[in-house]
Amino acid sequence: MEALHPAERRLEIAQTRTGDWVQLRVQDNGPGIAPEVRDRLFTPFATTRSQGLGLGLTLSESLAESLGGHLRLIERPALRGACFELTLPLPTEHAQP
Repeated sequence: MEALHPAERRLEIAQTRTGDWVQLRVQDNGPGIAPEVRDRLFTPFATTRSQGLGLGLTLSESLAESLGGHLRLIERPALRGACFELTLPLPTEHAQP
């Protein structure tokens, strides 16, 4: 969203619960994810930034999977920006904190 004027930038975070699952959705109104980057988005060391390591999404995806959930990019061809969804199981009443 760096290309947008600060007053035009929008970042929305929403949470929903469905049964034993919780979903967190994060979306912005930036330029979105370039098609040539989508296929390697969760690949280690894949980055579009000059000073990025390319590990953030890879680590986030691994953590979500280790907890029994998943992280994914939501395709929204008609809308501008990027949208990610994190889905995690809710802890059971017997789970340790």
